[in-house]
Amino acid sequence: MARLWSKTTRNHCALALISAASLLSGLTSTTFAQSDNETSSPANGWYWYYGVTAATVEDTVDDGYRLTDISIDSVSPLRFNTVFVRNSGEHAKTFWWYYGLTEQQVSDFLSANNARLTDLAPYDDGNGNTRFACIMIRNTGEDASGFWWYYNATGAQLDTRIDDNNARLIDVDSYTIGGVTRYSAVMIPNSGANARSWWWYRNIPGADIADLVSDNQARITEISPNNTASGTYNVVMQRDPAGTTPHWWWYYGVDADFVSSATAQNGARLIDMDRWSTPNGSRFAVAMINNSNALTTRIGDILRGGTDGVSGCYLKQVDGPVLASLNPDFTFEPASMIKILHHTHAMLQVQNGSINLTSSVNVFSGYSGSCPQDTGGFSEQLRTSLNLMMENSDNARTQAMRARFGETGINATAANLGLTRTSIHHRIGCAGGADGAINDPNMFSLRDAGSLYEQIATDLYTTTNRYML
Repeated sequence: MARLWSKTTRNHCALALISAASLLSGLTSTTFAQSDNETSSPANGWYWYYGVTAATVEDTVDDGYRLTDISIDSVSPLRFNTVFVRNSGEHAKTFWWYYGLTEQQVSDFLSANNARLTDLAPYDDGNGNTRFACIMIRNTGEDASGFWWYYNATGAQLDTRIDDNNARLIDVDSYTIGGVTRYSAVMIPNSGANARSWWWYRNIPGADIADLVSDNQARITEISPNNTASGTYNVVMQRDPAGTTPHWWWYYGVDADFVSSATAQNGARLIDMDRWSTPNGSRFAVAMINNSNALTTRIGDILRGGTDGVSGCYLKQVDGPVLASLNPDFTFEPASMIKILHHTHAMLQVQNGSINLTSSVNVFSGYSGSCPQDTGGFSEQLRTSLNLMMENSDNARTQAMRARFGETGINATAANLGLTRTSIHHRIGCAGGADGAINDPNMFSLRDAGSLYEQIATDLYTTTNRYML
C-alpha cells in the first residue's frame, strides 16, 4: 500500500481561502449510493480503532480489511481514528489510503490510481504546511462517479459549491482557523443513481438532530462535532429510496464502551466515527447501520421491541454455520443457565475415572428462599444429584457439585473447553452475602453456551458416557 511517511499534526493554520482542486471525472450513471461502505449485505468482519498509529492501520489492511473512515486523532504523536470492513464480497474494492500528502500529491495519486476520494482529513504538519490523510477507491465500474473535493472553505462557500455542482456531500469535516470555522468536503453529483433528497446542517445543537431526522424522514450518514465546548455538530443526512433504508442508529457524546455495546446490541457496524476529549474522557459521535443477516435482524427487532435492557441471541447448527448471532459475547449473570457447566465437569470426572455415577455425594436440604444452606445434610448417588440439578434446576444439588468438585476445578474445565467468558464465583440461588450473585456474579456468554452444548453434542464425551447422560 503506497503511503508517505511524515510527521503530522492536527492543528490547522492559515491556508488558501478555498482549494481550487476540485477533481471531476466523467459523469456516469452508476449504482454507487451514499458512500462506499453502505452495501446492503453484512460485512464479514469489521473493526473500529481510535488513537492508533499508521503501523496499526497498515497491519489491519494487511490482514484483509479496507479502511472506510479516517480522521486525525492527535497532533504529536500522530494518531488516527479509523473504521474498517473486511475487503471481500460486496465490500471488496481496490483502495488506497495515505497521509502526509500535499494537495498536489493528492491530485497526483488520484490521477495515477484512476481513483476518487471517499474520505479527506486535512491537518497541519507542525510547520504551517497543510497535509492530508485520505482514502481513495478505484473510480471504475459500479464505483465510478464524478466527484469534487475542497478544503479550507467556509460554510457559505461550501453551500455555493454544492449548488454549483448539483452535488451532495459524502464526507465533511470542520476545523478552526483564526476563530473562523472552515470545512473540508468530498461530494458527488446528486443525479442518476446517486440522486437523493439530502440535507446538511452545521453547528447545530445535538438536541435538535432527532427532530431534523424525523422531519426529513432521513438517515444520518455523517455526524461530527463542530464546537465541543458548546455541544454543536455537523450532520449530513439523506432520504433513501423507498424500501431500501437499512436499520440504522446514531449517538453523540457517548464513551467508547457505549459505542462497543451499541454495535453489539444493534448487530451493527460503524459508518462514521469522530472522537474528542473531555475532562471526563473520550467522547464519540457515531453513525451505524445494520450488519446482521435477515434472521438476526428479525430476532433483534423482536428483542429490542420487548425490552430496553441488554438482549441477544445465538443460533448455530451443530457442526455447521452460525444462523443468527446478536450480542453473543456479552458477559452476563446466567443464574441457573450455567448449571450445565457443573454437570459437564462432573461427567468429565466420571469419564476419566475420578468418580462414578453411583458414588455418594453430600447434599444439604436447608434453604433460605432459593438460597441453599448448609443444614440438613444427607448423601445420595452422584447420578441422582445430577438429574435433579438439571431436570428440577435444584440449587442444593448444584451447590453439592460446587462443594464436591471445587470452584477452581469447575472453572478450569471451562477454560480447557475454550469458554473464555465463563466462570462461577458464588452459590447459585443466593443473591446477597459474600457468596451471592450481587457481590460476585457468575459469568456466561451466549457464544460460550453454544460452544459448550455443541461440544457435548459432538465429541466431548465417549459414546458410553453420552448415553449415560
